[in-house]
Amino acid sequence: MAEVADPVLVAFFVRQLDAAKPAALPDPPSNRHYLSFRVGAGKATGETGRYPYLCNVWDPERPGYVELDGRWVEVSPAFNGLLFSLADYRRASGAVDKADAAFLKLYG
Repeated sequence: MAEVADPVLVAFFVRQLDAAKPAALPDPPSNRHYLSFRVGAGKATGETGRYPYLCNVWDPERPGYVELDGRWVEVSPAFNGLLFSLADYRRASGAVDKADAAFLKLYG
């Protein structure tokens, strides 16, 4: 289980879900996991239902599939990679130090 509260990471997942393309259920089906979302603030926070999520965790090059509103959508490999990284690294942050950003810009 991974819990994401960092606004940069939440925005990344929301963008990925917004960009998801309609898809057929993969054949053969991948490993089944479930996603749920906690929405709100403070005492008004509530959790959504569980959404089936299919992916091959060992293959970061392949897309994943989420069932939303009774239809399957395909999410990018980047969605899978970050989601499963967060399961192991619980204190992730989307904040990048300015010096690190400059280094990455220079050296990729």
